[in-house]
Amino acid sequence: MTLKNGVVLGLALVVAITGGCAKKAELAMKFEPSQTATYKVATESIKDYNFEQPSINQSKKQQTINGSEVVFDQTVQSVDAQGVATILVTIKGASYTAKNPTGEGMQYDSSKADSGMAKLIGQSYTLKIAPDGNVAAIENTQAAKAAVAGDNQEAKVAQSLLTDEAIKARHSVPLPKNKAELKKGKSWSVLKGSPAGMLVPKSYEKVYTLEEVKKDDGKEVAIVKMEARPSSAKAADVQGESAKGMGFFEKMFDAKESYKGELVMDGANGSVINYHETLKSEWVATEPSEEVKSDKGPDILTMGFTYKYSIEKI
Repeated sequence: MTLKNGVVLGLALVVAITGGCAKKAELAMKFEPSQTATYKVATESIKDYNFEQPSINQSKKQQTINGSEVVFDQTVQSVDAQGVATILVTIKGASYTAKNPTGEGMQYDSSKADSGMAKLIGQSYTLKIAPDGNVAAIENTQAAKAAVAGDNQEAKVAQSLLTDEAIKARHSVPLPKNKAELKKGKSWSVLKGSPAGMLVPKSYEKVYTLEEVKKDDGKEVAIVKMEARPSSAKAADVQGESAKGMGFFEKMFDAKESYKGELVMDGANGSVINYHETLKSEWVATEPSEEVKSDKGPDILTMGFTYKYSIEKI
């Protein structure tokens, strides 16, 4: 199961308007005590394998899927002089779906009363989030972890949603530093490791660009585009050297990828309307022409990895 990347919550948007047209936006966490919101976060990772052998009229396809969804309420309890908010998070629901290459799968859903995931409902923890979106502290997780204690597979899935890594990924916000006021077309960037499960682990520079600040149905809305590119710099959260990749065989493949996203924010009430991002990677190895023994064409091995992440205010 993949639980990576930031979740954008309770984000305040300050829009400077000139001549009736929004020109600038200051993107910063500006929580207020007693502020509440409900969010749904979904992640999905898909691995595809396709081996075509036209010379013997055979092909083999496999697919592995892992997906999760978490719904939660958040309430701002206090905000200190530096703008750091103490936030109570309460889980309202969670689900997990998986399918292995043979087609066998599992599905856990807290909406089923006899499900172990149902034990997550009503469990809470506390966060401290800085104005730049960084989760400065995670507190009071003990009761929630105790509620889903156990050794079976469903208990382990529920426990994985309560690790510090998973919680931080669920609530961190990739914002510009120092409450920067941005004009249309201006950008900031964050260095992040690739999602777990990628065939070739790497670091990405995720570049966020303020594309537009406009009026939409009478509301001030900011649209931020994200486009990531591989980076030679090593992100702090990139998978270690021991992570499984293709090693020497990587040189046999031609690779292509796309990693993009979009964030839409409501400037009137300082909240995120939605955010989504998708990483698509594909590796293709084609049998060299001098080794092809049939007039039907070369053998072709295609491996793919897709990662999807989304958040929406509900």
